Formats: sequence, structure tokens, C-alpha cells
Amino acid sequence: MSLKPSEHDINLLICGTIFNLIGRTFAGLTGFPGLLNVTGTMYAAYFGGPAIGAFVAIISSAISSIFVHRDLYGIFVEFIFALLVAFSARKNKYISRFFSVLSLALTLGIARAIPMTVVNVSFFEGKTGLFLPDATIDFLNVLGMPFLFQSFMGTFYYCFTDTLIGLLLIFFVRLSTKQYTKRKNAMRLKKALGKKATLGLLLACTLALPSINVKAEDIGHENYVAKVYNNENGLVGGCANDIVQTSDGSMWVGTYGGLYRFNGKDFQLINNFNSVRSVQCLHVDEADRLWVGTNGSGITVLDDMLNAYIFDESNGLISNTIHKMVEDSEHRVYVATTNGVVVVHYEDGKVVVDKEYPEIGNVESISSNGGKVVAVNMKGQIAVYSPSDAEPVSFTKEGATCATMGNDGALYVGTDYETICKYRLSDGNYVLEN
Repeated sequence: MSLKPSEHDINLLICGTIFNLIGRTFAGLTGFPGLLNVTGTMYAAYFGGPAIGAFVAIISSAISSIFVHRDLYGIFVEFIFALLVAFSARKNKYISRFFSVLSLALTLGIARAIPMTVVNVSFFEGKTGLFLPDATIDFLNVLGMPFLFQSFMGTFYYCFTDTLIGLLLIFFVRLSTKQYTKRKNAMRLKKALGKKATLGLLLACTLALPSINVKAEDIGHENYVAKVYNNENGLVGGCANDIVQTSDGSMWVGTYGGLYRFNGKDFQLINNFNSVRSVQCLHVDEADRLWVGTNGSGITVLDDMLNAYIFDESNGLISNTIHKMVEDSEHRVYVATTNGVVVVHYEDGKVVVDKEYPEIGNVESISSNGGKVVAVNMKGQIAVYSPSDAEPVSFTKEGATCATMGNDGALYVGTDYETICKYRLSDGNYVLEN
């Protein structure tokens, strides 16, 4: 792995430092109730990683301390804050939703305010050097609040403000990027369709008559009658999270209210087991056993006689919260959890663990084409598992939400940028296809 920074890293370093210095200057000249010296740090840490964010924090704080001496005392705090932003917010789903941004700003604001309060108490008599935060401290002093509480609230005042502005910048940059990508793809599609419109019309006219004849013959086989099942006719468990069918024809529905079996007419709530609650996912294995994954109670494996085996943290499962289960060509079940992927098989009436992959973390999506299994975590990291490989092939795609192996051997990755990326395996790594 090369330690030489890329052009992208250098641009982030320069832009982040400039953002911080401009923000600090603006705050000093206008009396803004904040330092505005972490916007560039957060931007660089989010898009460039912890190292770039840390360098931006150190360089900008060192430069600003030439003009504002007290900034020198906060260099270490800003360094730690950059690492915290990179590891807790980068590629996190919190940045995709506005109200979640507010929640994350509160969390990071508190995390920054605690060590900064120590700095202010140790060197500046608990004051922040900012008018409104210090006025807040004075007001709390009049109320007789404890000294440390006064200093913390004044410090949190500007730490939350700075953090919120930085996160909102990231949020709107991501939003603008997604909108730009969407418009670009739409224009590309429009252009492609325009070039092929004449050929398409001619082809449609050529095939129209035979197509109509076929549809006229088969129309009796293409009529479907819709019937909705809900709490008014038996399905009272709420949202249907997963549906599978076993060989006896039974349909199984997993809901937050439990597990239901549908025989074509009636729904039966399976309430024989305390472990079958808040069902997240279902899987039917090659022996027609039903695997029930839950939110907090692990996995319950049921046979056709409803004999149950419970597999949870007490007997080897790495997390009791299950997102999804899939099966490979060797009939091993890959279980996606909040703490990674665990590979298991059923033998002699119990679940046996073959291997654990905790490094993937909180898995958002997992799929199998029978041969290879693909998992995507909440941060966009993708891992491709194969029965013939000891370790998965892993890489990261910004904004990745799901992935699957195609019949053509390519890896297709869906993103929250409204795009699908196609990868090919080359020299042991997946490479984006142009």
C-alpha cells in the first residue's frame, strides 16, 4: 500500500485548511458564537479519512494560533475530534438524512465539548473567549450552577454550533452530488434513447403484429386477482419483513409481531417459542428446515414437525440481531448480523459454526448466487465470500447499499446515488468496469 498522498487527498488537505482559516477569521471579525474552525476538518475527515482530517486540524490550528494564541491549546483536541469524525461519521447513514444529521451533531458536539472544557478550565478560567457562550456562563453563574457545568455549557454552545455547520455542509454536498449524478444519468439515457429512437420504432412496427397474436392466445393465462392480507383478515403482526415457502406448500411470513404460517386460507401465529419474536428474516435450507432470524433473540431453526433448535449468543452466535440469511453451493448458511457474518451448517440436530467474519461489522445486505456470497455493511464496505477461498475479497464503494453476483460472473453494486456499478475480478481484486 502506497503512503504517497493522491491528488484527491492533497486537494482535500488544501481546501479543508482554507475552509478552517476562513471560518476562524469570519468568526473573529463578526463575533459569531463559534470558532468555525472545524468545518474544513470535518469535510476533509469525512471525504478523505482520519489522516487527512487530522492533518487539516493540526495545520489550520497551528496557523490560526499565530494570530489567536489560545487556538494553540486546542490543537490536540481538534486532532482527536478529526479522528472521531472520520471513524464515526464517514459513510454513515446519519449523513443521508437531515434529522439524523442533527442527532449526530449533538453527539459529536458533546464529544468535542468535554475535552475542550478541560482546556478552558485549565488555562482560561473556564471561559471560551466568545461573547454569547461567555454570557451563557455568566448567566449560569448567577443561577448558582456548579463551575464545571457553567464552563461545559458555554463550551458546548460553540462546539455544537461548529459541528452542526460542518455536518450540514457534508449533508448538502452529498445531496448535491446525488442530484447531479441523477441528472447526468438522465441526460445520458435521454441522449442514448434519442440516437436509437428511429431504429426502435422500426423494430416495434416489425414485431407488433406477431406480438399481438401471441398475447391474444395467452391472455387467459395472464390475468391475476389481487387480494390484500392485513390485520383485518388474519395477518395482525404488522409489517411483513420476509416471506418464504416450504415444500409442504405453507407460506411463512415473518413480522415484528412474530411468525405466521399461511395455508392458503388462514394465518396461524406460531407462538410456541419465546425466541420467535420480532422476526427480521426467514430462510428455507436444502433439507426444508425453516431458519427464523430475529431482532434480538438470535436464530430459531424449525423442522417440519416444529421441533426447534435455538442458536444465539449463548451457544456461539456473534450477535442476536439477524439481518438476513443466505446459502452457498455447499449448503452452508451465511448469517448477516450487526457484528459481522457467521458461516454455519446444521448437523446432528444443532447449528455448527464454520467460520466468523466480524471485520465486516454491521451488515446491511447479503446475497448469494449459489456459488459466491456478497455482503455489504453500513459503511459501504463490500466482501465477496467463496467456499474455495479462505478469506473474502473486500473493497469499499462510497454509498453502496446492496450487491449481487450476476450469471455473467460480474459483481453488481447498487448505491444510494441511484446508480449500479459493475465490477470484474482481476488479479484477485474487483475492478470497476468502464
